[in-house]
Amino acid sequence: CYILMEYVPGGDLAGRIEQKGALPISEATRIAYEIASVLELARQKGIVHRDIKPANIMFGADGKAKLADLGIARSGFGGAGMTTVTQTGMMIGTPAYMAPEQMLDAHNVDCRADIYSLGIVFYEMLTGQQPPVQGSHKTTSFDPREHAPEIPGDLALLIIRLLVPTAMTRFSSATDFLLSAQALTSTQNSLLTKQI
Repeated sequence: CYILMEYVPGGDLAGRIEQKGALPISEATRIAYEIASVLELARQKGIVHRDIKPANIMFGADGKAKLADLGIARSGFGGAGMTTVTQTGMMIGTPAYMAPEQMLDAHNVDCRADIYSLGIVFYEMLTGQQPPVQGSHKTTSFDPREHAPEIPGDLALLIIRLLVPTAMTRFSSATDFLLSAQALTSTQNSLLTKQI
């Protein structure tokens, strides 16, 4: 029996943030877009990753971001088709990156939990730190401009929407996020047009 895995020589996002701190806006938006594109493919296949974090975002030789570690992913959105590799009652995911609903019940989350986690990662890429947490649950959205005032307002609002604490009012899919990201423009230069 063999397990084949792709060699990704570019390291992971956690190491990049640790080394550089906040990333340039163009680099952070490119990475967020690439991971959101992967999350949309996963959603179409009924897969929820449940552990989106910088350590699980790797870079290939071409510099493109890749999502790794599907060890706690769930396939199917409930019902008879749902499969999981975890047991009931287990904490599933990395708490600092988990959506509020995932902290309460990781077995019944959908793609919006991964969208929230992407928001935490995006915030961290732009500010060099995770958003503050109140207690054991994230109860409010956070504006990344508190730590990085140079972030354009439209981009900050996009991240705030990723971090809405209630799943019902968050982006409903990675496609919704991607469409909103593509619509971002500025009078001087688009932050995203050339990368998306």
